[in-house]
Amino acid sequence: MPRMQLRPLPLIACSAMAFALVGYATAALPDEKPASEDSGNTPAEVVEAQMTALSVWRDDHDSAARVFRHASPANRAVTGPLERFRSMVEQDSFAALIDNVGWSAGKAVLAEDAAVVLVTMILPDGSLHAFRFYLSRQPDGAGGEWMTDAVIPIALPRGPGGVVLGPKARAAA
Repeated sequence: MPRMQLRPLPLIACSAMAFALVGYATAALPDEKPASEDSGNTPAEVVEAQMTALSVWRDDHDSAARVFRHASPANRAVTGPLERFRSMVEQDSFAALIDNVGWSAGKAVLAEDAAVVLVTMILPDGSLHAFRFYLSRQPDGAGGEWMTDAVIPIALPRGPGGVVLGPKARAAA
């Protein structure tokens, strides 16, 4: 089934599992250059660039480097180097980022030099999954770019058969 980018979907998130996508400060490889050379100017553009690269993850070996390029230095200190980052993204808790048939990013919520973007995706079985992307504007010495500090999977309320429940269904349950 071909991938598609969807329009923003309204979602109410219940609980979140915390797990940051971040890198380790090692000697930078050519494909681990900072995002400043090709990143977007807004948090939404950074998330869109990362999700676009994640959408071709299974077919394009270089997509991991494009995603990792947008990780903040603090993020890289935890999740790198690149090969470690790649294997982390392929774990079950993050598999929906790369194994989906479509995704939609919500509007960025900004507070000074911090931002949060909700991304919702449809998995091949038709179920929904969501992640919160946490970003920060880097200090001027680091390029002043928006970069991703963490990506947190969100547990959505589910009913019988794993169907995501909306507010009315949750109230009736």
